[in-house]
Amino acid sequence: MKVLLGIYVAIALNSSIAYAQCSNRAKGSAPVVTLELNAVQSTVKLGSPIMVKLTVKNDSDHEFSILRDANDGENRMELQDNQGHLVKETRHGYVRNGHGDVKQFTINELSSSLACVPLKAGESLTLQFDVRQRYVVDQPGEYTIWMEREDPESPGAVRSNKVTINVTK
Repeated sequence: MKVLLGIYVAIALNSSIAYAQCSNRAKGSAPVVTLELNAVQSTVKLGSPIMVKLTVKNDSDHEFSILRDANDGENRMELQDNQGHLVKETRHGYVRNGHGDVKQFTINELSSSLACVPLKAGESLTLQFDVRQRYVVDQPGEYTIWMEREDPESPGAVRSNKVTINVTK
């Protein structure tokens, strides 16, 4: 049990160190990134991948680095049905969206490769996600999604625009 707890602490510490190396947070400073979310297809068939692209843009006048996680844990996602209810998360989504107590996750769910990716002023990085990896989409209907991530230089998170996706039979 002590070994397992030690591993959890080491993973959390490694993530914190990597995040600290990628960020230069100043209290009260304005966000330096903007997020733009786009659906690869606005209408998809039930059971098909639901692909979205998140573009992270450096809106500052200087270069900085952002954290890139092999499991994309640095990007949180929310999916709502047409009634405004949150859609049930998959286990992967529960972990990646930052929910729950870290002690209940497996080592594989917590482990990841972390890297600092430099972005020059005005430069963008586009990431692609399959929404179904994080959410159980088992009904046709209209769904709304948005994403957020921590800003590397200001306290708090930056949120993307909302995108609507239609899932048909």
